[in-house]
Amino acid sequence: MKSLSKLIISSVALTSFSAFSALDLDYQHEVSLQAKDQTGNSNSDTYWKGQYTYYAKPIEQTKGPYILNAFLAHSSQLTLMYGHKKDDNDYGIKGKWFVRDHWFIAGEYERAELYGDYFDRYHFEVGNYVNDYTKVYVSAERDDLGDKNGKLEIDTYSLGVKSFISLPNDTGVLLKAAYLFKDVETGAPKSDTNNIKLHAEYFFNQSFSIDAHYENGNNDDAQYGVKAAYFIRILDNLSLDLTAGKYFEPEDKDSGINWSARFVGRF
Repeated sequence: MKSLSKLIISSVALTSFSAFSALDLDYQHEVSLQAKDQTGNSNSDTYWKGQYTYYAKPIEQTKGPYILNAFLAHSSQLTLMYGHKKDDNDYGIKGKWFVRDHWFIAGEYERAELYGDYFDRYHFEVGNYVNDYTKVYVSAERDDLGDKNGKLEIDTYSLGVKSFISLPNDTGVLLKAAYLFKDVETGAPKSDTNNIKLHAEYFFNQSFSIDAHYENGNNDDAQYGVKAAYFIRILDNLSLDLTAGKYFEPEDKDSGINWSARFVGRF
């Protein structure tokens, strides 16, 4: 942990010399290595994740905030990922295919394994960009969780919208809203839940943002929190993506600050 902190501090220090000279080049490949954890929890282990994404057409880094470049590009893409946390291993694949630049179909499969227990996620999504900055979508997701005591199945159906409002001087606002219907089956009577998710994020420039998020449902406690993110350009093809967030409700959601540090290579 100490070595990781030193590495992050050194990288941030480098930005004072390199950020102004880093060129925002177009890219079709993105490789990242991420570490994330939470403070104030002695039982928490750092989760490491490696990911590679190929984009069918060049992505412009000059269009919108750096973290939203791919969202604004309307490009078909394929992503492979692998994650590790102590004895937990997970891996996945996802893709998105665009039709006539605005309609898209997306799918994802993810599997996690821990001491013989497993978690499988299947996700399917269809959507349309009603303009260059706004998409609406419907999705269906199946989560299968299994252990020696049995199996849990959760089906989630969603209807949502995601929109970026561009403002002068590289500022802007990202808004997201979704309605979710969850059907939980454990062998006992089914449990149905209706949830709403709301998210608002203000970008002070292409790199720095602060967001607020809220979720509530008829069978769940309300959840809300805030997060700050900073996408630091280090070199032409290398960046450092830092985030830190805090949940305020429910009280046992988080014992401290959730943080992540992700090195991103784009070429």
